Amino acid sequence: MKRVLGVSSALLTMLLATPAFAGLAISTGGNAVLVAPPADSSPGAFENNLYTVWNESSGTIGSDVAVDYNGAATAGFIAGNQAFSGTTLTTGTAYGATMVQLDPLNDAIQHKSGEASITFSTKIIGIALRGTSLDATDTYGAAGTTYPTGYNPAAPDTRGIDFRSNDKFSVSADGKTLTLRLTANFNGFDQLRVFTAAAVPEPASLVVWTLLGAVVAGGSYWRRRTSGSWPPAGSGRSRAASGAPRRPRMPPTSPRPA
Repeated sequence: MKRVLGVSSALLTMLLATPAFAGLAISTGGNAVLVAPPADSSPGAFENNLYTVWNESSGTIGSDVAVDYNGAATAGFIAGNQAFSGTTLTTGTAYGATMVQLDPLNDAIQHKSGEASITFSTKIIGIALRGTSLDATDTYGAAGTTYPTGYNPAAPDTRGIDFRSNDKFSVSADGKTLTLRLTANFNGFDQLRVFTAAAVPEPASLVVWTLLGAVVAGGSYWRRRTSGSWPPAGSGRSRAASGAPRRPRMPPTSPRPA
């Protein structure tokens, strides 16, 4: 029993130490790389010829916020100069937030940024694609990272996806992979923020938690019974109240004659 309790305690400690994140970016493909959140994501502060991707935060939406795309699967690519199907992330919605940035080195030339894909652990529920929605959702950015809130380059460029036919994105059929074809030529700079749904515990995980809870509760009962402290002090339970039979009193015996 002691061995079982030791193993269950170790497993419980490991599970409690695991961050309870909502869905976030788990892998990248093409010209994208998953990085740690930078100290500063302003134009020119964190340059890379690849699309840089970092997970920002998770929790619940504090107040209703509108974003530019609702995360639905697309039939091919949607261009930056097309109309988007937006959505509102309502107060209390559980989310994970991920930033995608393209800010190439050597701004004075034309870059071939190519294609990038980002896969998330859960479905996309909204994407902030324009400067207005990016500014409004910077509160869900990574702690310690400075964001270019209010950055407003000359049209048709924006802080986010530009109003151009050669800036494009698509969402996979399962809603978990975002593919991008963006341009950031001649001092170009693009950002977008992806919101994903909260992760739902798998049935196997629920079983593990239930079993661990039962083992820990049983172990507590077993320790009290074997430590001589049952019933617990202050419980008000006597032997009679617990239903245990009383031991009969034996009559006193007379001493034997010498």
